[in-house]
Amino acid sequence: MQDDPASAALIAGDASTMPPKLPSKSELRQLWRSSYPSSEDREKASHEICNALAKSMQTINGTIMAFLAMRDEPDLDPLITKWLSESRTVLAPLVQWSEGTMAPAELRPPLPAVHPNSKAKPREPNGAVMSQSAPAVVLVPGVAFTAGGSRLGRGGGFYDRFLRTLPESTVRIGVGFSPQVMGVLPTERHDETVSFLLTETGWIGSPPCQEQP
Repeated sequence: MQDDPASAALIAGDASTMPPKLPSKSELRQLWRSSYPSSEDREKASHEICNALAKSMQTINGTIMAFLAMRDEPDLDPLITKWLSESRTVLAPLVQWSEGTMAPAELRPPLPAVHPNSKAKPREPNGAVMSQSAPAVVLVPGVAFTAGGSRLGRGGGFYDRFLRTLPESTVRIGVGFSPQVMGVLPTERHDETVSFLLTETGWIGSPPCQEQP
């Protein structure tokens, strides 16, 4: 019997017929560490993201869990400060390093300052832990996302473990820059997804609620 050329090529490892290799999680994290936006581009993109969130969150009643951005994440500080001035309850993650978990803790003005050392630990919220009830909305940062809701984090698993504890009613919004949106990501069973995705170019899919004019 004559060998099938395609099968023979696969057995031989012909690169022209092999499916493209998906980058590993560690490779994607390393790529982002070396290619995230400049300070000026980050500021412009963060402004657009904050504007879109401000409009969409007007109709959300309840607590919002945001995040205190690191240098490669969208800066939500101006929007958080605005929400606090409107007497809204805003939370941020308090990482419990020894336990490998994180808890939602209240933010109070003024927000913690950004540490000049790029290798410093994430900023911590300056209020009490608020674990009695789940937030209505969680804004989730990440290294990469897909339009279908897959997310790649920094590797500690803190958000995955936290999101797993939330009820289905909690709205999960991935927040990132447009270059972080990829066609496909390597995923594992424990990886938690987001329901909505927002970048500086707008919502990917429908926004989580009706925007106000």
